[in-house]
Amino acid sequence: LIRDPAAGEALRRARERFNLTQTELAEETGVSQMYISLAERGAPVRSDFYLLAFHALTKVAEEQACAK
Repeated sequence: LIRDPAAGEALRRARERFNLTQTELAEETGVSQMYISLAERGAPVRSDFYLLAFHALTKVAEEQACAK
């Protein structure tokens, strides 16, 4: 497990930038909404979680760009 408050804050800002709720991001990443909440607050999460989450946000960004 890793604890990275800066990564959690970056995740929150990115999620909000793409107008996603924690629940929507949870569905994209396959984790619970509570896990997203904990990560955004800097709680310890799996070491691969941030990679998975930012990959999901990249996918959402691409989908939003194509929809325009």
